[in-house]
This record gives sequence, structure tokens and C-alpha cells, in this order.
Amino acid sequence: MSGVESLQGVAANDLGLPNVAVWPIGSLRQTNGGLDTEILIQMEFRLIAEKNSWRTLSLAKTLEAAI
Repeated sequence: MSGVESLQGVAANDLGLPNVAVWPIGSLRQTNGGLDTEILIQMEFRLIAEKNSWRTLSLAKTLEAAI
């Protein structure tokens, strides 16, 4: 599943609903729901068992560490 969703207006009571089960519930509970400027970005990608695929995964981990 990929996409961008605003978390503004998400209340702590909403976190038990099935449609938000893929969200980072623990983080949202710490702030008692979504913050005004908070968004959720999800990406899905698949790798083919090739040398270039593993380079892509390595780059993604490097970018994640930089954030």
C-alpha cells in the first residue's frame, strides 16, 4: 500500500479502528492522535533478485539513516 495521508484530526479514539491498523499507532498514542501538520507517507516496493535491486535497497537504507 502506498500513499500520503493527513493525520490532522485523527483522535486517540480512532486508533482502534481497522482502517488505521497500518498506521504507527504507538507514535500516534504518544501525541494523543495526529498533530496539525503531521502526515503519513507509505511506500511499497518489490525487489527482483538482481544485483541492481540490492543496490536500490542499500540506497533506501542510506536515505533512511540520513533522515
